[in-house]
Amino acid sequence: MKSKEKAKKDAEIIQTEKQPETSAADGMNTEETFEPTATAQEDASPENTEIPENAAQVAESETAASADAAAAAQPVVYGDKVLTKSQKKKRAVLRWVLLSFGIILMSFSVYFFQTPNHFTLGGIAGLALVLGEFIPLDYEILMAIINVALLILGLIILGKQCTVRTIFCSLFYTGIIWLFEYFDIIEHINEAAGRVGAATLTDEPLMELVYAILLFGIGGAIVFNCGASSGGTDIIALILKKFTRLNVGMALMIIDMVIVLISCYTFSLEIGLFSVLGLFTKSFLLDGVIESLGKTKYITIITENHD
Repeated sequence: MKSKEKAKKDAEIIQTEKQPETSAADGMNTEETFEPTATAQEDASPENTEIPENAAQVAESETAASADAAAAAQPVVYGDKVLTKSQKKKRAVLRWVLLSFGIILMSFSVYFFQTPNHFTLGGIAGLALVLGEFIPLDYEILMAIINVALLILGLIILGKQCTVRTIFCSLFYTGIIWLFEYFDIIEHINEAAGRVGAATLTDEPLMELVYAILLFGIGGAIVFNCGASSGGTDIIALILKKFTRLNVGMALMIIDMVIVLISCYTFSLEIGLFSVLGLFTKSFLLDGVIESLGKTKYITIITENHD
């Protein structure tokens, strides 16, 4: 009996030890776990995310607008100076105004002082004066023909070196002289001064030579300082430079000297000597004015007070 009771108690003890394990296992099986459904996964996929059709265009336009704003605010570097766009436009307008002013001064020199006295200071004006003695055409027409022919030749041979400014100056130069000749300004001035029938403004050729040199030298220096030229013999000099070892300054001096020497034979020795004097004086004046216009000041301050 005692052995049966002992066996029964042992069986109850074993049963009570197994029961918590079963309940613990059942508790684990009853815990809730979250698993996303197939519908939720499809909704969260990037393929089903709605993107506006014009989103790329909107982003591109915003980027372009910000770039334009940054470019407008950014200053323009001009040489060693930093300029804004408005300052650059003002500088361009000023350059064209100065170009026109320089050409007007050169035209005054040719029409009022060089042509009436047959002074040939070189250039197309001097060449047209000399050719006018052999060809039955007015010198302003000869100037126009020679200038247009040289511009075409320059565009063919030189290309970009024959710039828009040079073309403008050449045509403007010829046009002003043609207008003066068409309205016969000298005759009207002499009639108003009581010198009817006079070919020159005064009877002082030396004084008129001085004015011819001053106007032509200063006007030419302004034009050269603006990065242009009056065309004509300048184009011939550039062509000679391209095919020979001559530099532009030497080629110009040779061309102008040939024209002046021909004028000694064409007109008279006195006029030829005046022309030689005018040519050399004009060259020195031109160099001096160009150097003065391009001169800048450099200041160095040495101090212990940096503020």
